[in-house]
Amino acid sequence: MSLFPSENQTSGKFPAQNKCINSSRYLALEAISKFSDTPHAENLIQEHLKTILKLLRDNDISIRRRALDILYIMCSPSTAPRIVEELLNYSDEPDLSIKEELVLKIAILAEKFADDLIWYIDVVVRLITNSGDYITEDIWYRIIQIITGFVGREPGQDLQKYAANKLFTALSLPNVHENVVKVGAYVLAEYGNFIANQPGKEPYKIFETLSRHWVSVSAATKGMLLNAYVKLAVNFPDLKDEIISVLEINSEHWDPDIQQRAVEYLQLLKEGGPIDPAYTAYVLAKMPAYSEDIQNNNPLLKRIYALKAGAKTNDPTVLNELKKVAEEELYKSRSYMTQGSVARDLNTIGRESVNLGEKSDSPSKSKPSAAVTTDLLGGDDDLLGPSTTESSQNIQSHPYYQYCKDKIAVGENLIPIPNKLQLPSSNPQDWKSLLITENGVIFQDNNVTVNYKSSFQGSMGKIAMQFASKGSSISNVVVTLPNTSNIFFNSSPVQYEGNPSLVINCINTGVGSETPTVNLTFDQGGSHRSVNFGLPVLANKWISAVDMPQQAFEKYYNEYTTANNPNYFRLDNFIKNPAPSNVPVSEVLKRLSSLLAKGLNLKVTNLPSDSDVQIVNGVGQYVMKSEGSQNPTNLPLLIQAEGFEQNKEYLRLSLRGAANKDVLKNLYQIITLIMSPQ
Repeated sequence: MSLFPSENQTSGKFPAQNKCINSSRYLALEAISKFSDTPHAENLIQEHLKTILKLLRDNDISIRRRALDILYIMCSPSTAPRIVEELLNYSDEPDLSIKEELVLKIAILAEKFADDLIWYIDVVVRLITNSGDYITEDIWYRIIQIITGFVGREPGQDLQKYAANKLFTALSLPNVHENVVKVGAYVLAEYGNFIANQPGKEPYKIFETLSRHWVSVSAATKGMLLNAYVKLAVNFPDLKDEIISVLEINSEHWDPDIQQRAVEYLQLLKEGGPIDPAYTAYVLAKMPAYSEDIQNNNPLLKRIYALKAGAKTNDPTVLNELKKVAEEELYKSRSYMTQGSVARDLNTIGRESVNLGEKSDSPSKSKPSAAVTTDLLGGDDDLLGPSTTESSQNIQSHPYYQYCKDKIAVGENLIPIPNKLQLPSSNPQDWKSLLITENGVIFQDNNVTVNYKSSFQGSMGKIAMQFASKGSSISNVVVTLPNTSNIFFNSSPVQYEGNPSLVINCINTGVGSETPTVNLTFDQGGSHRSVNFGLPVLANKWISAVDMPQQAFEKYYNEYTTANNPNYFRLDNFIKNPAPSNVPVSEVLKRLSSLLAKGLNLKVTNLPSDSDVQIVNGVGQYVMKSEGSQNPTNLPLLIQAEGFEQNKEYLRLSLRGAANKDVLKNLYQIITLIMSPQ
């Protein structure tokens, strides 16, 4: 007897009977879901696959939802092609929430069961072509990652050539969805050279095929098209003059982002321009394979249950994905927590100094000298407070030690308490604010105000500065910014439309503790002036947040606290509570939680709850990309802060990390500086 009753099993005269049938079907689907983790799952889904596929078109929305759940959680390598094909054809679903979930699940299943990556390309191109409105950024990001490949699992030129052919064909049609343009722009820019020798797909045809969609896409996608154009100009020199013309037109575009991209790309492409050709080659090189962390951290798996989970639920999709994601997070945590030590010569890479404002014919290859470097971090290691032994003894003698001694590290690799972070004498409060914000005034005196704007992601950063005169106009602006031991700088020339301004791009290549120093010279009122000021670009700018379950945090925090591992570093201290005694400790910790999340870009958890904070946990990774490396290196960070309601005078601040002593010291300095009373 079938699990699923049909309409002819009851009389059509009784509507209540039809409701009974729907209930029976729903319960049958529910029963099947219970077998999803058993050896019988494969046989069960094979036996009832045809019926479950038919139920995708049932009139009852709850049955349609549950049928989709069952197909997703019980899909197997043998059933995946048929299930995915049926889901692709299931495009007439009227309920928008199901449609969004449907598209997400197709993307996940295509990746999970893509033994043949050609099949994966076919599926996702159909998906973004036919259901573009439901393709969110995380879906097409993931498609690009898989086409590009992951370290140790690169897909090879044949797949990338197939993807380029497929997307060229899709883009050849009129009125394609904007998400097709996004993915196509990336793939043709990176791998268009694999198809450029085919009839009808010559370089100018690739450029023409992309350009025809310019007028119909948003400003964000226009930015991606400009990215594609500049890469095509490098890969196909015959296109260079035409693409330079397009960039010159868009250098006056009304949208500031498009205008800025066009100006910067023009500087990269112009021969004899201010940009070092080696830097141009570095910036426009083919995208490397993505790291193992990104491969294991599939954001679609998290979205699938975030989409459905709300209140407590027994939904099998939610329960199944919660279990999978928890396991995935534990795996990911282990993978980055146990990385090998970082090469110690990262801090001694010789870099050339970059002169931002005029071209240098013979750039220096040496490190910046002490005369032009301002150290705002409190000095050398031997000035950073007591020795490891003294530091351990001091904290153990603190009266608060008994409250939390099991959370304080002992043994080797204890970092001495660093000196206080020193602020510049000019504009100290604004500079302090810029340590944890993006916009503000970085320097001002009686002659000039320097406005500052920045953004950082991973190991890359962008800084814009504008120079506003306080008296007569300024001219002949030259900005010199030597590279530090771990930060490489490059810039567009100074622009003189309105107040002089420039944009600086930077790359973090290692672990360092120097504060970059800017030398600004300009002419004003017949005088030549020169000023120096530091850039607020410290360790926190290179941190990315990491999701980690509380159980995993406790496990790794304890491991980093107690294990005798030469790559584990620990810093503990009791810091003064900056608030008056009448302020609840919970409120102080809320402020600290906000600082860790917004100023240090950590993933923060407040315990036991956001309304009653007693402990703050923060997790992140310091991201750097060493010279010559295709993939970034991620150094793990754990920070925990604790308050004591029974005695409010001090807070415990504990930092843990691997192979990153200088990073931990710098973060401690930033936290204590911002938390200190004004």
